[in-house]
Amino acid sequence: MNLFRCVCTLFTWVLAPNLLAASCLLTAVKPACWANYTVFINILDAQTQRKLTDITLSTDKLWNRVRFECEPGQRLAYQASFKPAIWQGQEHAIYQAQKFWLLPTNKALPAQTWEIQLCFPTAFAEVPMPPLGNQPCACDFKAIPTVKLKSTE
Repeated sequence: MNLFRCVCTLFTWVLAPNLLAASCLLTAVKPACWANYTVFINILDAQTQRKLTDITLSTDKLWNRVRFECEPGQRLAYQASFKPAIWQGQEHAIYQAQKFWLLPTNKALPAQTWEIQLCFPTAFAEVPMPPLGNQPCACDFKAIPTVKLKSTE
């Protein structure tokens, strides 16, 4: 009986989480009016506050993409910061997402990938606007190459 318990415990703690794991593909975009700023985004598990991944939109890139492990039904939270600061005293400000992202609850097959698109600053609360100049200030997802995602079909 003890051997059975050991096997069950091993499955529960080591193998089962891997069976439920899926892959998430995050595409983060910033508009041209943010081109002179480096944006840092952290992706967190909303329940545990554990950092799942991060992504940086440097001054030479309006978009970036990162793949990370996620789980069905997981709630994701986002935090963002940027440099240089627009206003004095905001050098270390962190901006929270306006809402959580809830992943589908269906059980993922090992090859399943979920795509998440995130626009900075519109997905975040209380982000100050940079001096606009003549730059458009809307995220353009059409300019980003598409990725063929693996599915459960």
